[in-house]
Amino acid sequence: MAIDTLGYMKYLEGHGVPRAEAEAHAEAVSQFLFPQLATRADLRDLEQRLTIRVGSMMVAVAGLSIALAKLI
Repeated sequence: MAIDTLGYMKYLEGHGVPRAEAEAHAEAVSQFLFPQLATRADLRDLEQRLTIRVGSMMVAVAGLSIALAKLI
């Protein structure tokens, strides 16, 4: 995920934050906060993995149910 650090810095400056502090804050947010956030691609990958896992569990439960039904 990218952040417009220049735009963010200019926004802070425009609201009274000194330039050096605005630059430091924009760089800190870019380096330390945004890399920790999930992207849309991350969420799509997670959704796919969860769908496969839940589908596998459903097949396993169906198989066990059929096996148990045959034992009874």
